[in-house]
Amino acid sequence: MFISRKTIKISKNFKSGIVFNIKSSNIKCIAHHSVKSTSNFKSAKVIRKEFIDYYTNKMNHIFIPSSPVIPLCDASLAFVNAGMNQFKSIFLGHQKPPSSRVVNYQKCIRVGGKHNDISSVGLDTYHHTFFEMLGNWSFGSYGKEEACKYAWNTLTQLYGIDENKLYVTYFGGDELLGLKADLECREIWQKIGVPNDRILPRGMADNFWEMSASGPCGPCTEIHIDRPIHPADNKLHTNNNLKNDLHLTELWNIVFIEFERLAAGGIQPLNKQFIDTGMGFERLVTIIQGKNSNYDTDLFQPLFEAIQKSTNAPIYTGKFPSNNEHLIDTDYRIMADHTRMITIALADGMIPESNHKLRRIIRKAINIGIETFQSNNLLHELSYHVAESLGDVYPEVQTNLKQVQTIINYEMEHFLNLRASSGKQWQNLVETKPQLAAISDPYAAGLIHSYEILQSTLLNNHNLKTLPGDVAFKIYDTHGLDLEAIEELAQIEGLTVDKVGFNKCLEAAQVRSRVGITRLGKDVDTELIINYLKNNNVPKTNDSYKYNYEYDGVKYRLPLLKCKLLEVLINDNLLDKEYINNKLSRERLKNSKVAILLDKTSFYSQEGGQLSDKGIIYMNNLIFNVTEVHKIQDYVIHYGVFDTSSIKNDHADIELHTGDEVTVLVDEEYRSDLMRNHTATHLLNAALRNIFPVVAQRGSVVKNDNLTFKFSTFGKEIRPSDLISIEKQINNCIQSNIPIETKTVDMLELMSEKNLTIIPDEIYPDRNLRIVQVNGPELKSKETCCGTHVHNTGVLKQFSIVDVKSQGLSNKTMVAVTNKYVNNQMLKKTANNVINNGISQLCTGEVKDINQRKEIVLNFLTSEIDNVINSAVEPYIIHCFKSHDVEVESIPLQLVIKNYIDMPIFLIAISNRKFKARCFVPLNYLSNSFNAQLWMETIKNVVPIKLGFFKDEDPLIDCHSKVLKLPRDEILSLTENAIAEAKQFVSINAKQLISKNN
Repeated sequence: MFISRKTIKISKNFKSGIVFNIKSSNIKCIAHHSVKSTSNFKSAKVIRKEFIDYYTNKMNHIFIPSSPVIPLCDASLAFVNAGMNQFKSIFLGHQKPPSSRVVNYQKCIRVGGKHNDISSVGLDTYHHTFFEMLGNWSFGSYGKEEACKYAWNTLTQLYGIDENKLYVTYFGGDELLGLKADLECREIWQKIGVPNDRILPRGMADNFWEMSASGPCGPCTEIHIDRPIHPADNKLHTNNNLKNDLHLTELWNIVFIEFERLAAGGIQPLNKQFIDTGMGFERLVTIIQGKNSNYDTDLFQPLFEAIQKSTNAPIYTGKFPSNNEHLIDTDYRIMADHTRMITIALADGMIPESNHKLRRIIRKAINIGIETFQSNNLLHELSYHVAESLGDVYPEVQTNLKQVQTIINYEMEHFLNLRASSGKQWQNLVETKPQLAAISDPYAAGLIHSYEILQSTLLNNHNLKTLPGDVAFKIYDTHGLDLEAIEELAQIEGLTVDKVGFNKCLEAAQVRSRVGITRLGKDVDTELIINYLKNNNVPKTNDSYKYNYEYDGVKYRLPLLKCKLLEVLINDNLLDKEYINNKLSRERLKNSKVAILLDKTSFYSQEGGQLSDKGIIYMNNLIFNVTEVHKIQDYVIHYGVFDTSSIKNDHADIELHTGDEVTVLVDEEYRSDLMRNHTATHLLNAALRNIFPVVAQRGSVVKNDNLTFKFSTFGKEIRPSDLISIEKQINNCIQSNIPIETKTVDMLELMSEKNLTIIPDEIYPDRNLRIVQVNGPELKSKETCCGTHVHNTGVLKQFSIVDVKSQGLSNKTMVAVTNKYVNNQMLKKTANNVINNGISQLCTGEVKDINQRKEIVLNFLTSEIDNVINSAVEPYIIHCFKSHDVEVESIPLQLVIKNYIDMPIFLIAISNRKFKARCFVPLNYLSNSFNAQLWMETIKNVVPIKLGFFKDEDPLIDCHSKVLKLPRDEILSLTENAIAEAKQFVSINAKQLISKNN
């Protein structure tokens, strides 16, 4: 049957009444009959359930639930993209399997890297960003023959697929690697009854599976089905045909993991062999339901119906584009696919702020909803239908639906603000360079500035063919544009990107930021030290003793620990054994920075936000005061100095020997304070989650005298009543004396934990993970944590919040204290930095005197700038004050700047709809290209300010803008853009001056 060429008009009832004129090419509708005739329609839910029931009831497998799509224990992945990901540690021998036979269905996302399906979504019948994988595994229970039989019987007997339509492939060998053809597999298929002409050999590319560049690997066999290829798939179909007259579609991949790929490139047999199988669920449903496209199945049709009913759009007809034409059916498919992916990812705890690929897809879906379906809320509404479709098999989707929709609404509001503020500027660029219209996320942060850097680079080098890696990294590091977006920009200008150079710059930056590297000093070669320790078989430090402590009813006790001295560093230089075993001069030990490596320790090294312990190491009548402890690749290094009083003057030399017995004594009071504050951090996290629909932890710092908790609330402001509620919840929990429970799990056990709080973007080890749990009547907390905690909430005594700050649209920071530090902080509490979050209502509402109110505001502003300076990495300040309670006219920026006249400073104040700014440039920073007036004028690009002038001010040194009213829904995004302009100006025009003055 053919559909004739015609014009499709969209009904004027479709939202705004816009009429589209869409021409469709002749599209052949192909019917295929791969499943034996049956009058009973099988829903996707039934098909999924039958698979699991078959393997659990008949094949004695145990069911393992799907892991989240967040790869919690694998830094090599942005998303879980295959069913085997959660079993990777078993293949690597890191943990034991939960059973020798396992079956499951797994949520998978493929939007980048080797497996990137996003560009094809909507254009063909089978590519998706989110899909499900059915699979069964054998961890030593059965081998090739059983695996092949199980798969064949599942398809032909359980699902009734015509065996005459099925073909199989096997590994045909590789001479270069010395791997023989898998003739055993071919014989197994012959034994099952597959004719020889339907058993076909394939090479390494198709029938040899590898997890990564090194590690477990092995040959595989695939089951294909001969079915007509949809015309939409022809242009995207990568000749999967094994014979000229066949159109084969892969159904099932069965991997025989029996080798290990070595780092040098060779392959050797594994001691243990495994079976790993995977079958695409959407494709299986398409075949069993007798459809031409995955989108024609009951996995997608309800979403299409929901889109149509919600927007009154034309009914989905299943047409596919040709010759780059645009069809509304394509947007139907993209919208449905992306909504499934977004809902699943957000329900699993993924946060767009820490995953640019997720944010890009969210924005694309919102944009399609607006541009094609004239609906701002379509993505939000469709998430209900995804939860209805998948919530029975993935209950977290239903449970976390409010969380999903809160983030969607936040991202939509942020996106609409970006469209309003930067849309015009971007459209102007598109008019001058129409190719820019193809950019997948035209509202990505830093995109316009990044394009300007690219243009500047091209102006300086007209013959440029490859964007240098350091330039690409500068764009990434300065403006936050991810590598994929940089590549998109470069491609428009006909450039490739030097990925190798980019990755080198990125690695160098990561090395600089790693904990412990800077602690070792500028000249120390950490890699050299670690290699030395490994090459000399120095055992890694056993620091499990850090958890050995008891509460005696009054205080925590940590027993003395006898250890052996292994290595010594003096002034960041590792001493070899021969030197250590000789005598060390008394004067050198007195005046040197020393680091000690022991075979075991009870000192806690700085991890998980908790600062390290302090204490003493006794050795050879010497006292070594430990001031910091750091762990580098499981080697725990104790930093400190020798107590000079223990080095007697009559000792000409000091003898230290490797293997000497030493005694470790941890400062118990200091550790106890750390433990109280770490437990309080968990309670604070839990209390916040009782108040806000979504809380994403961004980090924490646990000190002995306070705790700092950084988090996101996605648009929701913190009210005074919220703070009162948080303190009440936590103090009630303290008074209830709730026990703190801990347990150790491996990766698979971690995946099965319910109601577990994780840190977005955190990568956890795949074994020996500690879970810390508080199960109170009001507060319930369960987190993965390597830190040390009190045994009972009552030990905290009391809890108080002393500081709250807001940064950007959703990021918040709280500082709190416990125990004895509460009383010390109470007098400072109301005067601290709390105005931005509405808490000023508790303070300034009671203050009637205008001068006193001004003094409180000025103290707040000064305190905030002090905090900014303390955490600043650049020798200039650019900062925005936000308030709901203090009018912009009452915020004295000029008085604040008077306290910081030794550095360039740019301040913005916003309150409600009002905006003003002031900047200051010291005399020694002035130049023809950098002064206060030029600096202020640069933000005119995004905010229509007017400059103000006072007679006693030199505008080159001190410049300000008049108070300006901005649209309520644009003020935050316009302010962010103004900050970006100010940063770019100072980084370009004042770089040399800043370097000279510092």
